[in-house]
Amino acid sequence: MTAEEFVMASCKALECEVHYDTENEEWQLEIHFEGKRKQHVTLFSFEESGRSLVRCVTAVGNANDFSHAQLVTALELNESLLYGAFAIFSGKFVITACTDAVEQEVPRFVEVIRYLTRMADAYEKMVFGLDRG
Repeated sequence: MTAEEFVMASCKALECEVHYDTENEEWQLEIHFEGKRKQHVTLFSFEESGRSLVRCVTAVGNANDFSHAQLVTALELNESLLYGAFAIFSGKFVITACTDAVEQEVPRFVEVIRYLTRMADAYEKMVFGLDRG
């Protein structure tokens, strides 16, 4: 299975809104939760050491909107996350994970995406009290 086929199968299983950004060569997903909350996810594929990989990134908020103490607390929570890790990516405070598109099974990757989006949404709600999408 190619990275594109892997991503498309994952999006279909997630039953989410999906858009491919040709300029940035990445998939933009919008995943909805109960209570009209939603979380945006970016998936992009790349090659590393001959492996076809897919990175999943979902933003919690702008990195500058977090205090130093909040960022440290989140980084301490990395140890407790089942999947992925908190990080700063392109000025955003995010949760990210990477998987092998050939070796990973779609249902398992869907589980990872759902987990990352739930964690990002929960942390966003805890810090800001509102949904920034």
